[in-house]
Amino acid sequence: VSPRTQAGRPAAQRPPNTEEQAEALPLIFDMATMLRNIGNDHELLEQLIDLFLQRYQPLLENIRATLASKDQRAIEQAAHLLKGTAGNLCAPEVVLAAGQLEALGQLGTLDDAPVIYTQLEVAVLRLVRALEARRLQQRHIRKSAA
Repeated sequence: VSPRTQAGRPAAQRPPNTEEQAEALPLIFDMATMLRNIGNDHELLEQLIDLFLQRYQPLLENIRATLASKDQRAIEQAAHLLKGTAGNLCAPEVVLAAGQLEALGQLGTLDDAPVIYTQLEVAVLRLVRALEARRLQQRHIRKSAA
C-alpha cells in the first residue's frame, strides 16, 4: 500500500484521523494543566467551570459596550477581566484574544479592536461548547455510577 492509500483507498477517501485533527486545532481548554494548577481538586474544577459559564455573557457584553464607547481604559479593564478568568481555566485561545484587546486598550489603538473582538467571541463560544460538553459528560458519568 502506497503512502497515499490506506486499505486500498486514495488518501482523499480515508476516514479523517481525529488525533491529527485535534493536534491541528488550537487547544481551547487544557483540563490537565488546570487540574495540576488547582491541586487536582475536581470539585473546584467544576465550580470554576460553572462560574465561567454563568459569567461569560456579561463579560462579553461589557467588552462590546466598552468598544462601542471607545473608552480605552474601560476596554483594557474589561478585556483584562476576561483574560484572567480564561487564564484560570487554562483556555489559551481566549487568553490570547482577550490579551490582544487589552493591549489595544493600553496602546489606545482601537482600529483592529472589532476584528479581535470577533476572534475573542468565537474563541469564547468554542470554550463554552467544550465546557458544556464536558459538563454533560460528567453528569452522564455520575448518573451511570449511581
